[in-house]
Amino acid sequence: MRVMVTMMLDTLAMSERLADAGVEARQAKAIASMIGESQVIGRDDLVTKSFLASELAQIRAEMRTLNAELKADMLRWLIGSQVVLLVALIALAKAHLFG
Repeated sequence: MRVMVTMMLDTLAMSERLADAGVEARQAKAIASMIGESQVIGRDDLVTKSFLASELAQIRAEMRTLNAELKADMLRWLIGSQVVLLVALIALAKAHLFG
């Protein structure tokens, strides 16, 4: 069952303001009525503070996980590049000293 929530709008005052602004009374009532009807939304479309807080907590946890994974990847690349550099330096030293 879908629960509908209506935002309270004073459609009579709205139509009177439109009429005062020069809109024909029948059109003003129709416009105000349509705007009033468009404000009916489903409860499923509403978001609570607790829902947002739980979603934010989940996103923060995911960010912490991704951050830890990124740090580990960076460390692996750093160590790998240092090993390659060290091997290259040893090879150059051997070639220069013994070659």
